[in-house]
Amino acid sequence: MTTIPPPEPPKIEDIENYHPNGKLKEKGMLVNGKEEGLWTSWWENGQKQVEVTYKDGEVDGLCISWYENGQKSNESNYKDGKEDGLCISWYENGQKELEGTFKDGKEDGLTTEWSKNGKKQIEGTYKDGELISEKWWNKDGSVRN
Repeated sequence: MTTIPPPEPPKIEDIENYHPNGKLKEKGMLVNGKEEGLWTSWWENGQKQVEVTYKDGEVDGLCISWYENGQKSNESNYKDGKEDGLCISWYENGQKELEGTFKDGKEDGLTTEWSKNGKKQIEGTYKDGELISEKWWNKDGSVRN
């Protein structure tokens, strides 16, 4: 009769790195050398910079990033390391910059871009990463011909 040894327990490491000023820079966990669970990083001024969830070393779930002033800069969903679902980006002034959807890492559906002053600039419709149609706006808000 052959005896099979029990599997080795996973190697778990809690990670904390610090800025030169002593403030926390990033915090997360490695399981068998791969990122796992929630990882958070901070700007040197203490403002949160990124919150991202990992599964077996791949980004999986919601990823949120912020500008150094605390204003949210991006919010994206990931599945198996690829963007999947709604993605929204903002300018540093808080105005929405881009909103679109992704499927398996490729743009899929309507993507809209705005200027820093909030005026719509471009709308594009995508299917499996291919641009199907687009519409452009002039600075005055009128549709380009």
